[in-house]
Amino acid sequence: MLGRKRPNVANDLMSSEPRWVSERIEQAGQTLVCWIRTDSAVDAARASLHTLLWVTLPFLDTARSGQPTASEVTSLADVELQLQRVIGDRGMLVASVSGSDVREYLVYAQDSTWVDDLRHGLAESIAPHSVDVMVQEDPDWAGYRKYGG
Repeated sequence: MLGRKRPNVANDLMSSEPRWVSERIEQAGQTLVCWIRTDSAVDAARASLHTLLWVTLPFLDTARSGQPTASEVTSLADVELQLQRVIGDRGMLVASVSGSDVREYLVYAQDSTWVDDLRHGLAESIAPHSVDVMVQEDPDWAGYRKYGG
């Protein structure tokens, strides 16, 4: 997504326009490209969203660096829009991290009761990509802070 503006996502707890910043992070010998949401809605969400959903998609086409190729980036934009649709008002996408042949999306939610809906909703609509979702209680937003948030 470097060099491209992030899509305007409607998943916002407040009426402010989502604001994203990009960072490159070196971690365990790999370069991670991170897009972090930093607008006021994220600050407001910290009070009520304490469940972190790590949504992981392996890349289908990668460069030697572990980053997606240009064609994969286009495909992932569609995946991200579908992710936003499935999340709806149940949570907030706050970061995406690309590297090591995968993209991880960090989604905070009030609870994890809808994780099966998330898995199935994505799996059916993002083929041929596969998806894995891990759930972690994270009231301190340590997952978000790990990537510069």
